[in-house]
Amino acid sequence: MSVDARLLTLKSASKLSVDLAFDNAAVIENADPAISLGSQVTAYLPRASLYGRLGQIEVGPEGRPTGRLVFDSKALRTELLPKAVLVLDNDEQAAELDQAIFARQNDWLTLYGHVEDIFAEIGKDYKDKIDNLALLRSLLDQHHDQIEAAYVSEAEQTDPQKLIDNPKHDPAMRPTTINTIKLSGVGTLEIGLNKDYDGNGRNEEHVPYTHGVHQAIGVATKGPGDQDDWTLYADPAPKLVAQQITSIVQSDQITNPRLENHMRRARMVADLSDELLTARVFAKRLPYLTQIWKNELAIIDLEIRKLQLAYIATFLLSPFDGRLTTLYKQPGERARAGEPIARVESDASLLLFGQIVCPAAPIIGQAVKIMTKHAYGDTNSPTITLNGKIISAKGVDNFQGRWGVTFEVANTGANAMPPGYDFDPDPLYTTVSIG
Repeated sequence: MSVDARLLTLKSASKLSVDLAFDNAAVIENADPAISLGSQVTAYLPRASLYGRLGQIEVGPEGRPTGRLVFDSKALRTELLPKAVLVLDNDEQAAELDQAIFARQNDWLTLYGHVEDIFAEIGKDYKDKIDNLALLRSLLDQHHDQIEAAYVSEAEQTDPQKLIDNPKHDPAMRPTTINTIKLSGVGTLEIGLNKDYDGNGRNEEHVPYTHGVHQAIGVATKGPGDQDDWTLYADPAPKLVAQQITSIVQSDQITNPRLENHMRRARMVADLSDELLTARVFAKRLPYLTQIWKNELAIIDLEIRKLQLAYIATFLLSPFDGRLTTLYKQPGERARAGEPIARVESDASLLLFGQIVCPAAPIIGQAVKIMTKHAYGDTNSPTITLNGKIISAKGVDNFQGRWGVTFEVANTGANAMPPGYDFDPDPLYTTVSIG
């Protein structure tokens, strides 16, 4: 059974209204098409309509993925601009997003698009690499030990010549170079001289022979009247004369080949140990390598998603259908982060706030009907009927039977009630029925 209530005050307001703001500070641009006060605004919820598609991969003419994400700045602008109230200057965000998308495609073409094939190739040869590194380490030790065995203690070296000719020399030494030159050629021998001596070796008389090709057949004892004996070659043709010259040169620099052998081994072992350690650590990762690569690609996609979300945030979007009722900033002005830029309201549902006098306590959820005659103040204006429900009710202090109430009513009839309307409390014009 319905109960009539007497109206004291009642005013309408939009159930849905929002002050829109940007997350970042930038210069405001107009949307396309441009909207103005009173323009109808279409709802667009990126979380429901777009977020699930941000990771979509482009497919090439052959039906194969190209590794490039579909939603670059151009695709996002095409999607969002018709639904935006206003737009920020977002060229920098667009450039960062597109750069990341191109880099992602390069990485995909280089590695992530061929993960299974690359993993198979690595698995074929990687064990051999570790084995070869271990073999190289063993050969390095053998090389060092064989050189070390060629050296003996300094006490065993007694012959100075051995320090030059034998590698088993004093560990600290001057580098020695031994050069042997063999000379050969055709030559003639000078005829010997007749030498006369006195008893004391003075008053020598030297009588030269005539020149020719001769050979010595003996050397006389150098005494008084002795001479060298020479004879002509049986065959007067020149003879091949050979000679060998050996020179030994020592450097001024002191070296220690034995110690240098130890130093070379220590350095090569250190370098090889690092390489072998790296290879063995990588081998531990090998069974999980495909998952690691997939995770790396997912991380890249998440970084791109952040850039996509930042770009989407430069478009001012309404969460519901409504009208643009207020513009706090105009295109060309600079918006600050969180500063209200525009207000959008929906009049499809209204909230009515006021006070009524009712003998029975209003109950939340009860149906309510409000009818007002001559709604716009003249006899030609229509009668508007609003149907809804009570969504809040609270007694007013010290006033028996007086209630503060809030009604939610539909406002979709042929004659809609504007937000901000004050109802005339005269029962001749406005009646309220509860229940």
